[in-house]
Amino acid sequence: MKIKTLWVLVCSVMLLACSSQSAETELTVEDLNVFAEGELYEGSNTAQCEFKSPLEAFLKEKGIDVEQLESASVSACQLSVADSTNLNVYSSVSVQLTSEKEGMQNVGIMNPVPENVNQIQIKTAEQQENILELLKQDQLFVVADANIKQDTAMNIELKCKMIFKIKYKTK
Repeated sequence: MKIKTLWVLVCSVMLLACSSQSAETELTVEDLNVFAEGELYEGSNTAQCEFKSPLEAFLKEKGIDVEQLESASVSACQLSVADSTNLNVYSSVSVQLTSEKEGMQNVGIMNPVPENVNQIQIKTAEQQENILELLKQDQLFVVADANIKQDTAMNIELKCKMIFKIKYKTK
């Protein structure tokens, strides 16, 4: 009797171990042009970029079904200037993601922006909700709220790179 019970227990543990487990992978989106046309005023100015969600192509490439997806978050966000200038005009920059059907989600902030650099790594938000739901939308928007140190006639022209951490169930 004890052997039967032990055998059932061992088989149960084996079945649980063989059931779906989670894995993680990364999805990188590069060369997003975040733009706002000048004239810009001291204080907060909003720039944005609309782009097609890369999720469908990513899933196809990785052989993952959308039903396997568990969660997504932004693990890194980088902003840089498109030309040889620097980011000295900015005192701080926050980045959000949104779509027409989902609410705005905070990605992170850089405050203060260091002097004499042409690229910054945004400190990503610890609390990120609905990133997976955002990625499932056809079109997404990157919204950058840039605090400008003084009035300027220039445009906001930033390149944005985001790395998403995608968690999914293995088959």
